[in-house]
Amino acid sequence: MTGSPAVQLETILAISKAMLEMAQTGRWDELIEQEHQRDGLIKTFNIPPIANLDTEQTKTQLNQLIELDKEIMSLCNEGKNAIGKALAALQHGREAVNAYARHAR
Repeated sequence: MTGSPAVQLETILAISKAMLEMAQTGRWDELIEQEHQRDGLIKTFNIPPIANLDTEQTKTQLNQLIELDKEIMSLCNEGKNAIGKALAALQHGREAVNAYARHAR
């Protein structure tokens, strides 16, 4: 990843903000694609010596990233739970149809 650490973190933050919006609107496939892109950027993030960092700005950016990740994870868990409930309801419906079909003969 090229650019200053601040620019690199801004890029990662921008992707994280987009991921949050995707999670809020249930666009899970897009979120996964963005997560892969962001993970690649994080892996290539060049951390300079601490003396070369604007520590206050970096601290703020890292805290923002942590908060965004918390929100994204929470929304993903909610989505996972909703999908689990929907699948359980489908299974229950299928069982009811099967039972009806057995007794209707």
